[in-house]
Amino acid sequence: MKKYLLNTVKFFAFLSVGILLLWLAFRGVKMDSFLNSFHHIKIGWIILPFLFSFSAFWIRAFRWQLLIEPLGYSTSLLNAYHAVSMGYFANFAFPRIGEITRCGVLNRTDKVPFDALIGTVITERIFDLLMLLLSVVIVFVIKINFFGSFLTQNIFQPMWAKMHAMFSSLWIPALILVALFVAMIAVVIMFKHRIKKITMVQKMHALVKGILQGLLSFRHMQKKGLFLLHTFLLWFCYFVMSWLPFYSMEATSHLTAIDGLFMLVLSGLAITAPVQGGIGVFHALISFALVSLYGLTKEEALAFSIILHESQSIFYILLGIISFAFLTLKKNNQQTILSKK
Repeated sequence: MKKYLLNTVKFFAFLSVGILLLWLAFRGVKMDSFLNSFHHIKIGWIILPFLFSFSAFWIRAFRWQLLIEPLGYSTSLLNAYHAVSMGYFANFAFPRIGEITRCGVLNRTDKVPFDALIGTVITERIFDLLMLLLSVVIVFVIKINFFGSFLTQNIFQPMWAKMHAMFSSLWIPALILVALFVAMIAVVIMFKHRIKKITMVQKMHALVKGILQGLLSFRHMQKKGLFLLHTFLLWFCYFVMSWLPFYSMEATSHLTAIDGLFMLVLSGLAITAPVQGGIGVFHALISFALVSLYGLTKEEALAFSIILHESQSIFYILLGIISFAFLTLKKNNQQTILSKK
């Protein structure tokens, strides 16, 4: 009961942050002008990116398989796809819980150890972070004067200021934590033989060992080139998903591919926020950039951010529901077959 209550509180707390940011994004918007922005939308340019979204799910599933293979486990591509799909779906309930969800799904369907799967997902995210950083570098190099000042003033400088303020005020607690950590290490060394016999410690050791095994899976991978190729293909899909929707609105139809890459960078930063599906953060950041850099009205910018975010969100939720239904039916059929035996 307490766990359920805590999860409910967390859900509404995260959602409240997103709703607050969404309200701030809508503040001062003229609703008539905002609604008029949707009148002449070219729906085809919204639907076409769905093909790349769907492809991205399969590419991510296959890439995940490549990481799992060196661990000595055989997985079904279909099950990996459904796990990925349900992971994205779960992110709309709790931020970042999708990674745990997809590991849990594949653990049940293909019997791969959960801890090892967590390690492979961390490895995946490291490569995704590198691709996001590469996208930032490309944007800076091609249009440093145009994009550089925006990113520096509105993202990097505020981020650095917050980090500086946080660390400057936390140096005493940090020293205390370091001292406690050193003391803890000393205790572990002194009583290591007794500690090793504790059941909880044994379980934690096994968990950490499994995660490290998953983390090192890329090192032992035989198909590194194929993994890197699919990483680039995955991010190409993400890029196209951010670029093509420009043509759905007259106000954004003049924007170029490099502008689409910039939208991808902003989307990547927004999705990392601890809010369900990046709601609110995504709309605020994208619309702010379109108004500040491209001269769109606030109504046009917000309309585009909704097209970009909500179209993909609805598609992700739909795919997640289909995957959940498929795996549920599959499990029920297996139980029926076993009961007949």
